[in-house]
Amino acid sequence: MQYVLSKFKLRPDAVESAKKFLAEINHKQKEMAEVLSDAAMSLDCSFVDTTPEGSFLFVFKRIEDHEKLRKEMANSKLGIYDSIREWAAKSIEGEGQELRALAVFEAL
Repeated sequence: MQYVLSKFKLRPDAVESAKKFLAEINHKQKEMAEVLSDAAMSLDCSFVDTTPEGSFLFVFKRIEDHEKLRKEMANSKLGIYDSIREWAAKSIEGEGQELRALAVFEAL
Protein backbone atom coordinates (compact mmCIF):
# COMPACT_ATOMS: atom_id res chain seq x y z
CA MET A 1 0.00 0.00 0.00
CA GLN A 2 1.29 3.47 -0.89
CA TYR A 3 0.31 6.90 0.36
CA VAL A 4 0.77 9.59 -2.29
CA LEU A 5 0.67 13.37 -1.92
CA SER A 6 0.55 15.42 -5.13
CA LYS A 7 0.69 19.19 -5.46
CA PHE A 8 -0.47 21.18 -8.50
CA LYS A 9 -0.17 24.95 -8.95
CA LEU A 10 -3.47 26.42 -10.08
CA ARG A 11 -3.72 29.22 -12.59
CA PRO A 12 -4.71 32.45 -10.82
CA ASP A 13 -8.20 32.46 -12.33
CA ALA A 14 -8.85 28.77 -11.55
CA VAL A 15 -9.28 28.72 -7.76
CA GLU A 16 -13.07 28.98 -7.72
CA SER A 17 -13.43 26.56 -10.63
CA ALA A 18 -11.21 24.09 -8.72
CA LYS A 19 -13.49 24.22 -5.69
CA LYS A 20 -16.57 23.85 -7.90
CA PHE A 21 -15.03 20.97 -9.86
CA LEU A 22 -14.05 19.12 -6.67
CA ALA A 23 -17.61 19.50 -5.38
CA GLU A 24 -18.99 18.12 -8.67
CA ILE A 25 -16.62 15.14 -8.56
CA ASN A 26 -17.64 14.49 -4.97
CA HIS A 27 -21.28 14.15 -6.08
CA LYS A 28 -20.45 11.55 -8.76
CA GLN A 29 -20.36 8.72 -6.25
CA LYS A 30 -21.04 5.87 -8.69
CA GLU A 31 -18.29 6.90 -11.09
CA MET A 32 -15.88 7.62 -8.26
CA ALA A 33 -16.53 4.16 -6.80
CA GLU A 34 -15.47 2.70 -10.17
CA VAL A 35 -12.38 4.89 -10.21
CA LEU A 36 -11.40 3.81 -6.71
CA SER A 37 -11.95 0.16 -7.58
CA ASP A 38 -10.21 0.24 -10.99
CA ALA A 39 -7.16 2.00 -9.58
CA ALA A 40 -7.04 -0.06 -6.35
CA MET A 41 -7.44 3.17 -4.42
CA SER A 42 -9.02 3.25 -0.98
CA LEU A 43 -8.70 6.95 -0.15
CA ASP A 44 -8.80 10.08 -2.32
CA CYS A 45 -8.84 13.50 -0.64
CA SER A 46 -8.32 16.88 -2.30
CA PHE A 47 -8.13 20.46 -1.10
CA VAL A 48 -7.12 23.91 -2.35
CA ASP A 49 -4.67 26.05 -0.39
CA THR A 50 -3.83 29.68 -1.20
CA THR A 51 -0.44 31.06 -0.20
CA PRO A 52 1.55 34.18 -1.10
CA GLU A 53 3.17 32.04 -3.86
CA GLY A 54 -0.19 31.21 -5.40
CA SER A 55 -2.98 28.67 -5.06
CA PHE A 56 -2.36 24.94 -5.07
CA LEU A 57 -4.44 21.81 -5.38
CA PHE A 58 -3.26 19.04 -3.06
CA VAL A 59 -4.38 15.46 -3.62
CA PHE A 60 -3.78 12.71 -1.06
CA LYS A 61 -4.38 9.08 -2.05
CA ARG A 62 -3.99 5.65 -0.50
CA ILE A 63 -3.40 3.24 -3.37
CA GLU A 64 -1.97 -0.17 -4.11
CA ASP A 65 0.43 1.07 -6.79
CA HIS A 66 1.10 4.64 -7.94
CA GLU A 67 2.25 3.49 -11.40
CA LYS A 68 -0.94 1.46 -11.86
CA LEU A 69 -2.99 4.58 -11.13
CA ARG A 70 -1.05 6.60 -13.72
CA LYS A 71 -1.73 3.94 -16.35
CA GLU A 72 -5.39 3.65 -15.36
CA MET A 73 -5.89 7.41 -15.68
CA ALA A 74 -4.19 7.48 -19.08
CA ASN A 75 -6.07 4.52 -20.57
CA SER A 76 -9.45 4.44 -18.87
CA LYS A 77 -12.65 4.80 -20.87
CA LEU A 78 -14.55 6.19 -17.86
CA GLY A 79 -15.95 9.63 -18.69
CA ILE A 80 -14.90 11.03 -15.34
CA TYR A 81 -11.23 10.78 -16.36
CA ASP A 82 -11.97 12.86 -19.46
CA SER A 83 -13.59 15.47 -17.22
CA ILE A 84 -10.57 15.48 -14.92
CA ARG A 85 -8.09 15.80 -17.82
CA GLU A 86 -10.14 18.58 -19.45
CA TRP A 87 -10.40 20.52 -16.19
CA ALA A 88 -6.68 20.05 -15.46
CA ALA A 89 -5.68 21.33 -18.92
CA LYS A 90 -7.58 24.57 -18.25
CA SER A 91 -6.74 25.00 -14.58
CA ILE A 92 -3.29 23.70 -13.70
CA GLU A 93 -0.22 25.78 -14.45
CA GLY A 94 2.70 24.40 -16.39
CA GLU A 95 3.18 20.75 -17.17
CA GLY A 96 1.78 19.48 -13.87
CA GLN A 97 -1.41 18.14 -15.41
CA GLU A 98 -0.05 14.62 -15.26
CA LEU A 99 -0.37 12.81 -11.95
CA ARG A 100 2.98 13.30 -10.25
CA ALA A 101 3.81 12.54 -6.67
CA LEU A 102 5.23 15.13 -4.33
CA ALA A 103 5.79 12.34 -1.81
CA VAL A 104 5.16 8.60 -1.81
CA PHE A 105 5.12 6.65 1.45
CA GLU A 106 4.96 2.90 1.82
CA ALA A 107 2.70 1.44 4.50
CA LEU A 108 4.59 -0.48 7.14
